[in-house]
Amino acid sequence: MPPAPRDLIFKPASSNLSYSDLIAYNPSSQVSHLNYVDESGNVQTDYSSLVIHVAAASRGVRLKQAAWGVYFGPDSQHNGGDRLDPNVTQSHQGALVEGLSRASDWVAWHIIGGAPKDHFAQLRKIYIATNSDYLIKFATTQTSTKSRYAADRDVINSNLNYT
Repeated sequence: MPPAPRDLIFKPASSNLSYSDLIAYNPSSQVSHLNYVDESGNVQTDYSSLVIHVAAASRGVRLKQAAWGVYFGPDSQHNGGDRLDPNVTQSHQGALVEGLSRASDWVAWHIIGGAPKDHFAQLRKIYIATNSDYLIKFATTQTSTKSRYAADRDVINSNLNYT
């Protein structure tokens, strides 16, 4: 069941940006952030945000193969992807969930604990970007709405408005 309209978040500060201007890559941290338009009409980068793209691909019928990918930005050392383990069902949906799992693991390690936090100390808002309706529904309805990593905050489907 998709979220009710009142659950969607309209971001007026980013609504006047084209999609290509909505996301900014930071080469020093090798991650992407959301841009917004400030009160003066200037484009600013929200360094407290993190955008991780998750995608999947599959091919074949009888000998189906599926793969996942996570993308933090051009030439980022954090980008990754691989084929699904051959011992699991090779489905596009399974590859999407694996990509989401890998993105979640990255967040857990680099932001919540374990890794040095120099570049990532100020990250507070994590956005998973995907063109998959399945993954959006899975992440917002099939998983617990209380993430173990989200300090008991709700997981929400936040549609970004762009032209």
